[in-house]
Formats: sequence, structure tokens, C-alpha cells
Amino acid sequence: MGKSRYSELPRSRNTLRSIQAAGDVCRGGTISQYFASVLCPSCETRITTPGMLCMNCRAQPDTAALSITFKISNSEDKYQAIMEEAAHRDLLQIPILNKLIKDLSF
Repeated sequence: MGKSRYSELPRSRNTLRSIQAAGDVCRGGTISQYFASVLCPSCETRITTPGMLCMNCRAQPDTAALSITFKISNSEDKYQAIMEEAAHRDLLQIPILNKLIKDLSF
């Protein structure tokens, strides 16, 4: 019998070495370091410590909390509008749903 289809598939032999090399370049141990924002979640100014508030927002925590709550509320309203529109769509109309998401621009 000839070679099976499985034996003809390409193999990756350098996977472990690639992972180890990437580990040397990436200094942190968590994925969150790659997704941490460099903008203040309240006023969206650049910050030096990701995941924290800027100095102005730390000085005015009530205003910062109100601003963040307002942003969350707006995002929830946009999400709700998308879900209401998606309830009336079938899978063939997914491009229409994607356009709606872009139009609402989170």
C-alpha cells in the first residue's frame, strides 16, 4: 500500500524552539500585558501605567467614575441595538450585521 494521506501532510518540527524563542522576547508571563490600554479609561489621555487612571482622574475620582459609567452605558445601548437588529436576521444577512456594527462604531 502507498503512503497514507496523513503521512503526506507537512510537519512542523520547530514548534518548541519557536515557542521558546518567543518566550525570550516576551518578558511577561500573562497575555494581559499585550492588551493593556495605554489610555486613561476615563478621559482617554496617554498614561504611563497601563490599566490605571491618569493623575487628573485620580485627583477627581467622582468625575472619572461618572465618565466611565457613561461610556459603559453607551456601549451597552449600542450592543443592545445590534442584538435587537440581529434577532431579525438570518445567517445569510451577516454582512448587513457587520455593517451595522461598523456604523455604530464602538
